[in-house]
Amino acid sequence: MKHLIVCFFCVSFSGFSQVLPTFQGIYKPTSLFFSNFNFDPNKKGSKIVLSNNNRTVGSTQAAGSSCQWQSVYLLPGISMGTGIKTVEFTIDSYSNTPSNSFDMVIGVDQGNSNASSLFSNPGGYGWIAQKGALYGYGVPASCLSGGNTPSYGTPYGQGDVIKLELDTDNETLIFCKNNVCHGVAYGPNCFDNNTTYYFSVAICNQRYAVSIN
Repeated sequence: MKHLIVCFFCVSFSGFSQVLPTFQGIYKPTSLFFSNFNFDPNKKGSKIVLSNNNRTVGSTQAAGSSCQWQSVYLLPGISMGTGIKTVEFTIDSYSNTPSNSFDMVIGVDQGNSNASSLFSNPGGYGWIAQKGALYGYGVPASCLSGGNTPSYGTPYGQGDVIKLELDTDNETLIFCKNNVCHGVAYGPNCFDNNTTYYFSVAICNQRYAVSIN
């Protein structure tokens, strides 16, 4: 009689278990793409100039010793509870105006009016270029700690790539510079479910230009 010998091999992979790194202090966006936003040609300051199929913003405002802020808003508007909204910009041109601390602010506005100023009515949630600080205007007192311009990230300028991620489900806004994100800038105490929000760019004069990637 022939005997069938069956051999079982038990292999343990415990010795080959992989230890994955733990990242702390840097928040990586969960969105792997950015939505198709454009600058709104009907919602911009009188000195704002759009080009590149409404993907680049500049200004005709002459450079001087003071800032004459002009804003432009992006389409479409954003409602809370509609997922993660991401947009990415490249700073094409930047030259610091020493007498001003708010030469350029990128952020999210609570509306798309008052484009001849820094922020819309009633206000918005910004990130200041030359200081790297936040700027909350017309936001709830519980929204920011350390005043309305608290420290946040590093300054940004010409050549930098700036990404904004607005999580409308968890009500958080995050800013990133060159693929490094600085954590939650504005949290759930800042947003209102009944408001339509708009990504926005505010610049000082003709020394500044920003493009949507």
